[in-house]
Amino acid sequence: MRNMIYLFILLLVGLLYGSQNYEADLENLLKDNPNQAEKIKEIWDKCPMKWQKQMMFLLNSMPDIDLAEVDAEFMLNTIEQSERTKGAFVWAKFIPEHIYLQNVLPFRVTQEPLEDWKDFFYEKLYPIVKDTKTIEQAAIKVNYWCSEKIKFKQTERRDQGPFETYKSGYGRCEEMVIFFVAALRSVGIPAREAATPYWPHTDNNHAWTEIWTENGWKYTGAAEPKDSLNSAWFTKTVNKAALVYSYGMGNVDTNEEIYRKKEKYTIINSTANYRTTGILQIDFSNFPNDAEKQSYISVFNFSALRPIARVVADTTTNIGKITMGEGDYFVSANIHNKAVWSIATIKNDETTKLQFSNFKNPEEFKLWY
Repeated sequence: MRNMIYLFILLLVGLLYGSQNYEADLENLLKDNPNQAEKIKEIWDKCPMKWQKQMMFLLNSMPDIDLAEVDAEFMLNTIEQSERTKGAFVWAKFIPEHIYLQNVLPFRVTQEPLEDWKDFFYEKLYPIVKDTKTIEQAAIKVNYWCSEKIKFKQTERRDQGPFETYKSGYGRCEEMVIFFVAALRSVGIPAREAATPYWPHTDNNHAWTEIWTENGWKYTGAAEPKDSLNSAWFTKTVNKAALVYSYGMGNVDTNEEIYRKKEKYTIINSTANYRTTGILQIDFSNFPNDAEKQSYISVFNFSALRPIARVVADTTTNIGKITMGEGDYFVSANIHNKAVWSIATIKNDETTKLQFSNFKNPEEFKLWY
């Protein structure tokens, strides 16, 4: 009897402790979103305790516009649809929790319209991947299925959602990524978008998909299948990329270099996963104290200099750093409404140190890639 009472007390304390873990988070959510406080309370009250971690991650990470649109049913369905993959597929049982939260659970890929697609893709893809043993094998099968449904075609600047792409049968590269990532996540495969903002050696840019596997992150073209990952039509092209960014929802837990981290999203500098790189180190110490200590890095694309990165000085050291592919880059800044610029040459495994010496701009320049 005593043992039963003791176990009951332990269970009760555990339950109370588990619910108290999120009290501060919930209070902050309500404080930061006063217009949605009633909805947040309703969603949280309807969430089972076993799903509180997943729910809190979504509520903390989702864009404000989504918070205004979703309801409790949508949120609970999202979690339920994601959780079922853990029991349905062999590989899903071995995905680390932080990878699952950031790359399987989310219902959004990038800036597409909000759509409830998890059930749709799960029903289509479950028969195809149910007997597959590894994430990589399953991802390749999903990619072949996607390639049968959609093809590349330029569309409008604003992203269309997975259902629009499915119905039309086409999309541009980012919309193909949205479609493919949605399909992957629906069957428990961690996936995220990767892109290069502008190529340095030719016009245009590109977006593709990264898939988390037992051996780390690997890439592939969206709805452009190959028989293995880390193989795509752009494999040689990405070896010349200036920068490659990977995108994650919320505060991403990673050892990769972080380019930018905000409250609701993280941009990862994954260039080193694709090509040889060096480090650009910019010294802002000779900037006036009241000047904005930041600079922009640009490449020549579509007949103009196109910014691909912003480097901001550390408030303590006055130094800013970024990992980049080998090549020449146009680096510019603004000092009291005066444009200053220089050329930085990045070499493999080297640190290129740059300071806007005396703020004298070169009369001419050449860019090599």
